[in-house]
Amino acid sequence: MIKIIPIYYTIGIIFTLTYQHEGMAGGLLVSLPLISVYFILRDQELIKESQERALIDPLTNLYNRRYIENWFSENLPGINQEKRHLSVLLLDIDNFKQVNDNYGHQKGDKVLQFISRRIENSVRDSDIIARYGGEEFLIILPDTPPETAYQVGERIRENIACQPCESSRGEINLTVSIGMTFLRNQDEDKKNQDELIRQADNAAYLAKFQGKNQVCSYQ
Repeated sequence: MIKIIPIYYTIGIIFTLTYQHEGMAGGLLVSLPLISVYFILRDQELIKESQERALIDPLTNLYNRRYIENWFSENLPGINQEKRHLSVLLLDIDNFKQVNDNYGHQKGDKVLQFISRRIENSVRDSDIIARYGGEEFLIILPDTPPETAYQVGERIRENIACQPCESSRGEINLTVSIGMTFLRNQDEDKKNQDELIRQADNAAYLAKFQGKNQVCSYQ
C-alpha cells in the first residue's frame, strides 16, 4: 500500500488545482482517470500480498510446501544444466508427539516457532527454509557441496540441542534428526524434486532409527 499513497495525494492536489481554475466538473474530469489508476494499483497490490501469504506458513512465518514446489520447479532445471551443487536437509523434531501430549498443543506450537528461529540463526540468508509438514522442516542449501551441508546440519542440530525451550512447567529439552541429500551434478547425477526429498526423508528416518539427535547422509 505504501507505493500507491503518493498517487492518492497526487489526485488530491490535481483535483484542487483544477477545481480552482475549471470548477467542480473540470476537477472531476481530470481526477477520475487517476482515481481509476489508484484502484487498479491497489487491487494489484492486494493480489500480490495474497499470493505471497499463500506461500508462507502462518505459524512459523517460514515458507510452506507450495513455495518449495515452486522453487524446485523454477530453479532445479537451471541448477542441473549448469552443474551446480545443491544440498537438501530434512529436519524432523524428535519425540514431538510427547511434547503435545505432555504440554498441550499450544506449547507444541511454541516449540515449532522455537525450532524455526534456531534454524534461521544457523543458516545463510540465501538458504531456503520451509515448514514442510507437521514437525518437519526442509532446508535448501544452494551452491553447497555435501561436506559443507553436513556441517550446516550439525550446526542446526547442536544449536537446538544446546538450548532448551522455556515453558511454564519447566524447560523442554529438544533434539532433531536430520537427513541430508545432495546434487554433485556430474553427468550421471541428475535428480528431480521428488528424488531429492525422498532421499532426504529416508536419511532422516535412518537418523531416527540409529538413535535420533544426529545427521545422516543418504547413500
